[in-house]
Amino acid sequence: MVDRSTGKLLASTGNANQQVASESIMKLFLAAYYLVLYGGYTHTPSDVLSKLSYMLRSSDDATASALFTSSAIPTIAKRYGLSHTTNATDRVGHWGAARITANDMTHFLYESANDSEVGPWLLPVMAKTEAHGSDGFDQHFGLNALTGAHGSKQGWGSDSFWTAE
Repeated sequence: MVDRSTGKLLASTGNANQQVASESIMKLFLAAYYLVLYGGYTHTPSDVLSKLSYMLRSSDDATASALFTSSAIPTIAKRYGLSHTTNATDRVGHWGAARITANDMTHFLYESANDSEVGPWLLPVMAKTEAHGSDGFDQHFGLNALTGAHGSKQGWGSDSFWTAE
């Protein structure tokens, strides 16, 4: 848990630095990558913003697969100092098997929210999650089941290619 006003780590579990498959959470990294690649959300072409928004709001795997590049994860990990976030493979379609830790994810959320090229666009999009993903999966569970203004991105999956360790 990170204090959003200071970035200070407030609490952590014993396994917070254990790598796990990222699943759909990696879509946030892809969005940040493209926003940074174009020099910030204000310079990102509207058609790219539209694709990124749809990918996040509807948790669309096809868009993530189309946008995946093996340089996205290392670029964002370096930008935000995420020392335990890595590609699992360079093969398109396995972006959700990239490795991340709980500590890196909370650090990414804090840093990206405060990044003037990313945060002002990313946070409002996260707050507009569709009721169902593009695959029909009900997205109103966990944090998305809360009422009020908030944003989140959840990850779930059954890709056994990389999830068994």
